[in-house]
Amino acid sequence: MSHSNRSRLGRRCRGLAALTVPLLLMGAVAPVASAETSVSTTAPAALAGARDARADVEAELRRMVDAGAPGVAVTTIEDGSGWQAADGVGNLDDNTPMPEDGAFRAASITKTMVAVAVLQLVDDGSLALTDSLEELVPGLVPDAEQITVEQLLNHTAGLADYTVTLTEQPPSEYGKRTFSPTELVQMGVALGTVGAPGEAFHYSNTGYVLLGMIVETVTGRDLAEVLDTEVWSPSGMTDTTLPITDPRLPAGHPSGYFMQDGQRQDVTEINPSFAWAAYGAVSTAEDLHRFWAGLLSGGLLSPESTEALRETVPTGHEFWPSYGLGIEEMATTCGVELWGHTGSIPGYTTVSFATEDGRHQATVLINQQDTGPESALVTIGSMNIVNLEFCGVPYLDLSARDSGAIDTGSGLRAMLER
Repeated sequence: MSHSNRSRLGRRCRGLAALTVPLLLMGAVAPVASAETSVSTTAPAALAGARDARADVEAELRRMVDAGAPGVAVTTIEDGSGWQAADGVGNLDDNTPMPEDGAFRAASITKTMVAVAVLQLVDDGSLALTDSLEELVPGLVPDAEQITVEQLLNHTAGLADYTVTLTEQPPSEYGKRTFSPTELVQMGVALGTVGAPGEAFHYSNTGYVLLGMIVETVTGRDLAEVLDTEVWSPSGMTDTTLPITDPRLPAGHPSGYFMQDGQRQDVTEINPSFAWAAYGAVSTAEDLHRFWAGLLSGGLLSPESTEALRETVPTGHEFWPSYGLGIEEMATTCGVELWGHTGSIPGYTTVSFATEDGRHQATVLINQQDTGPESALVTIGSMNIVNLEFCGVPYLDLSARDSGAIDTGSGLRAMLER
């Protein structure tokens, strides 16, 4: 199969046309030329009933701050209108309030964006899900001829996660270095395999670095440029970037903190080359809402790829039981089907999910990554906020904490360590 760097103008124009109509009908965003999302103070209407959940969400924000989060912000949108709230501080040095709408490192939500870029190449015939890794990125991964693009997308390639080695140092150390994608892959390869290709789900940032390399190989363009022109701009996203080595964030961002062994470090400015295609994007809650609206409404991909996106494999996780092609399915207590992604990177933790049609969405941002046992209570708070938005009740009753009914061990911490 020939992977030429051919023009994709035709496909992109079709994508823009398809995206504009459903988004206008939904009212989620205006056309690309004027991508403004309406965020009001109107409380959400939970799908499970008419009960106003906003007061409960705000109580959950306060509980998360009490449990150790410096600040927490939530943005919800339903049919183009929604509301934002925040609690805690955005900067611990001067006690600046947590902004409701600041920029942040979106972490592994980057994976969904990269998956869209890959599936667009499938749509225009430049790539196939059955293509082997060896054909596309030869000589880098042992037995790569047995690994397919689809397996990289759904984490069934059996590749070890390079971050296991990366995080043997604190981010204050590895965040000073510049890593190439090849170095990151080699770091993962050195750990050996974790399973046979296609055998089972094993979350691997290594696989998504390889997918970023595949996008660059097939298109002959930088990944950041491809994401900008083919994913973000058609979605109306104006505040999302993929910085390669630039440690700075846009003005108005909350500071980001890393908590380990009871010690908190400010890691707001960090060289993000260690994350790249796996978890390196910078975005805003409103831009993420534009992204989910465009993707889940069918505006960014063909109907076939939009359907394939949600063909899942089991993860073995209670809260996020299934993983598709770069997208997670989230369980709710009322059975509402949610799609999106979680993410965690030094400084920021994010939970962002939407209904199957993209019309109703919720994003929770915490300006801290915490590896300690008490972080589970903060993570549960994120789950509770999303469940309150879509079902009107929390996922777990944190009042049970005193009775010891809530496990705060590594199983819950692992939920967002992605």
